Amino acid sequence: MTARIVPITAFAFLLATLLHSQALRAQTGATLAGTITTSSGAAVSGAKISAKNLNTGAVAEAQSDASGHFTLSSLIVGDYEVSIAAETFAPKTMKVTVAQHAGIKCPNTTTRGPIRFHKAMAWIHGPGMILTPILGALAYEQKNNGEHVHGLAAAHGPVAIVTASAFGAALLSVSLKF
Repeated sequence: MTARIVPITAFAFLLATLLHSQALRAQTGATLAGTITTSSGAAVSGAKISAKNLNTGAVAEAQSDASGHFTLSSLIVGDYEVSIAAETFAPKTMKVTVAQHAGIKCPNTTTRGPIRFHKAMAWIHGPGMILTPILGALAYEQKNNGEHVHGLAAAHGPVAIVTASAFGAALLSVSLKF
C-alpha cells in the first residue's frame, strides 16, 4: 500500500507545481484597455493603438471599435510607450506603466483636416438652421400683409443660401476628405 501512495503523492505534487506555475505566469501578464475619445468626449473608432514595452521592445497592437474601446491583452507588467493614431486626429504618444487591469484615455485629442473644416461649417450651418425659418416667417407675414419685405426679414434669402452652402461644404468635406 505504501508503494501506491508514493506515485499518487508524486503525481499530486507535480500537478500542484504545474498549476502553481500557470497561476504565477497569469499574474505576470496584464491587460491595457480603454476608450479613445475626442476632447469633447466623442468616441474615436478605428484608432490604431500600439504599446511598446520599454524593457523588452515587444510591441502589442490593437484598433479601437465603433465605441472607441480597445484592449491589449497578455502584456508583461511594466513601462510602455503607447502611441495612438487615427485618420483625422493628430497622433498621440505617452508613457504608461501597465499593471493588472490598467486603462488609458487619450485627453485633449485635436482634430485636423476635413473634420476641422466640417466643424467650422457647422458653426455657420447651425445658427443658419435657426435663423432661416424665423426670417422666412417674418418675410411671409410681411408679404401677406401686402408690404415690401424689409428689415431683418430681407436677410432671409441670403441667410438661407449661406446656410445651404455651409451644409453642402460640410458634407463634401467628410465625404471627399478634402
